Amino acid sequence: MTTGPRQPGILSARAVARYLLDRRLIDRRSIVEGDLRVVDASRRNHNFQIVRERGPSYLVKQGIGADKRESVALEASVYRLLRESDSAARLRRYLARFIDHDEGWQLLVLELIEDGETLSDYHTRRGYFSKTLASHLGTCLAWLHALDTSKARRAIPVLGHQPPWALSLHRPELDMLHRMSGGCRKLLRIVQQFPRFGEALDRLRREWRCDRLIHGDVRWDNCIVHPLPGSCRYTQFKLIDWELAMVGDPAWDVGSALANFLVFWLHSIPISGEDPPDRYLDLARYPLSSMQPALRALWVAYRRNSDFAAAVGDRLLLRATRYAAVVLLQAAFERVQHLPQLPGTVVGQLQLSLNMLERPLEAAAHLLGITPATVAIPDAS
Repeated sequence: MTTGPRQPGILSARAVARYLLDRRLIDRRSIVEGDLRVVDASRRNHNFQIVRERGPSYLVKQGIGADKRESVALEASVYRLLRESDSAARLRRYLARFIDHDEGWQLLVLELIEDGETLSDYHTRRGYFSKTLASHLGTCLAWLHALDTSKARRAIPVLGHQPPWALSLHRPELDMLHRMSGGCRKLLRIVQQFPRFGEALDRLRREWRCDRLIHGDVRWDNCIVHPLPGSCRYTQFKLIDWELAMVGDPAWDVGSALANFLVFWLHSIPISGEDPPDRYLDLARYPLSSMQPALRALWVAYRRNSDFAAAVGDRLLLRATRYAAVVLLQAAFERVQHLPQLPGTVVGQLQLSLNMLERPLEAAAHLLGITPATVAIPDAS
């Protein structure tokens, strides 16, 4: 670990290059010969991509503000734990390489994945749902959840354990209500109109487990796929952005991974007002049937690389399916944060979320295409 100035400011692109030069992560030749491109890639944090043709490329993340500084420090601690733990050796194939963490500047330096793109961009570009990549994600999560949780707690005392905020969405605090858009208020009103929604969320919150190290934010934008050097086939996988890692329920990660497919499916349905509602699902650009082989591959890989019995796996699948419903609700809320009204697809998304919360067995079988090993599925009719 290197230690920079104690009162960091916001680094500019030029200052980032100087910082990396001082740390000998790049050399002057890269600058003189123009083999250095600094790209502002800010999202939640102040991010830069350092792209080079001759030599390693980097992602530099700087936390600005107290919350962001803490999240960058937490992510650095997780990377350090996973880098140094012998039990995490097999998991490292799915991680970006940890380079440096500077506590003074609140900087995290990671490997930038060459020719990488998010799984969301990959699916949009290809219109195809790879069973290989889905299996990688399932395997990655299984290996993560198999790690020694007590060691993680000792190494990172600040690891959180509170249930995700979406499980309390129906009970917003006053300051959250004041900050809501019109679309968010309308969404909340719908959720609160159905007592079964709140009851299901309350139950999941009560049953939240704190027994595994989890990623906490498994979404396609945090999944990077890339080819092997010299290949054009995107067969390699990395899970990034560990800022929300915590000790929690492994079913949350699995449910989040499954929910990504459902969100992508729902967003591909054109709601024009010209077609009757019962035809909406038939109009999806990406039908569920094209996703279900990848969904099954994800779950099969997770089960194969986990050490629990079939009945335990089935119970986890049902929790994961309910959590997937919560992620649908969370994604709907995030989608309308800056909208005055609710798009038609969001209303359908809320209905699907409630149905999945109430009937997870049918949802697993008929939506996800995953059949539990020990539990009978009611007939869809």
